Amino acid sequence: MKLKITVFAILFSLLFISCKTTEGKTINGDGTVTVDLTLLFKDYTSADANRVRHLTQNLDLEHYTEIEKYTEDKFIPKGTALQSLARNDEEFKGFTAAGLIVQTDQDGVMAVNVYYTRNTVTLTFKLSGGKNSHGSSTSTLKGLYGSPLNVFEKLDIGPYYLGSITRWPDTFPAENTSYDTAVFAINDFIKEVPSGDTYARIEMGPSYMINMGDYEIAAVEVTQVLYYNIMKENHSHFSGNVRVPSTGEVQDYRPADNISWFDAVKFCNLLSMREGLEPVYVIAGTSNPDQWGEVPEDDESSILGLWQRVSAKPEANGFRLPTLAEWKKAAGSGSPSWNADNSNARTHEVAKFKPNDKGLYDLDGNVSEWCWDSTAKFISDSSAEDSLGSGLYRIQQGGTYYSRGNINTSSNTPYVRTSGYGLRLARTVR
Repeated sequence: MKLKITVFAILFSLLFISCKTTEGKTINGDGTVTVDLTLLFKDYTSADANRVRHLTQNLDLEHYTEIEKYTEDKFIPKGTALQSLARNDEEFKGFTAAGLIVQTDQDGVMAVNVYYTRNTVTLTFKLSGGKNSHGSSTSTLKGLYGSPLNVFEKLDIGPYYLGSITRWPDTFPAENTSYDTAVFAINDFIKEVPSGDTYARIEMGPSYMINMGDYEIAAVEVTQVLYYNIMKENHSHFSGNVRVPSTGEVQDYRPADNISWFDAVKFCNLLSMREGLEPVYVIAGTSNPDQWGEVPEDDESSILGLWQRVSAKPEANGFRLPTLAEWKKAAGSGSPSWNADNSNARTHEVAKFKPNDKGLYDLDGNVSEWCWDSTAKFISDSSAEDSLGSGLYRIQQGGTYYSRGNINTSSNTPYVRTSGYGLRLARTVR
């Protein structure tokens, strides 16, 4: 409820010496706050009163909202201190009692209005594995309690990606908070892995690559932390409170699932742009996904036909989906993973089983992986210049957490999302 404050009460409040300021702002009779005027909030009541109400500052900082359930009629003697009236209930966490004003309500009752301003909150991020642009392993973010918090856009972490994103709030919390967080760059995990039985698992990251001669293919499926860092969203079925990770596993390192072929194409180009590589995919003459429009989610999308005519630049060095031939060449006879017999009906952290002889994990399960090919024509049957721009259905390869048996090939429309669909990155080496 907006508060009507009488003019005489505002003027009367200016006479008191013991006070606090609202940083050059004044509350007007309509409940708004005007910049560049001065109102001195009092620390104690200027007259006897018979009502008390509590008002917290809104996010726009120009309005205060009454917490009506705490409004009560009771005798407040003249000289009552602010702190004796201030509340510390759950609704007031993140706020500080800044002062009070005495006014006469429309029903003639003298009331005390206690005002709470929003706290400035500092979040400290201890960067394990990387440094920010100032060479420090600690970065901070400051903001008003309850205001939007976009860690990825605001936090100074230099050229690195972030880890452990799932536990960070969407808005600034009520209190100063410290986070221990892993940071890493995608280039840290682009490795040349020798074939054979001497392969040693490298430190787990968002994704890492193996050298296949003229192309590279990721040793692991794209994880949820990497997908979120690039797409700024994680619509995986196995995230949040839905089938939480098994004991000892990290949510961030589960594969991104519920990914359509169109999602995967957009992700590849955005990742390439983030890494300073030439994007592979082109829609409507541009490789910038910000100009492609919304990702089609069904066959009624007005731009479905546009997205279906996506083409690929064979000379580009950016990230892309592997062709079916590339996937099979790297996979060989596959590698064990989570399937219907051992997954407990959920995905799991990548690379929990042994890799194949080329260092690839989870080929036989976890999520099935989109390939570039359409069912109209396989890239292995065509020239390198054939962009395969046509063809309604796209190929997936590999097992899922709910399937039985070894590697299998399937297909679906490129806009379909299910919990069993993910992706594995590839990149042409020039």
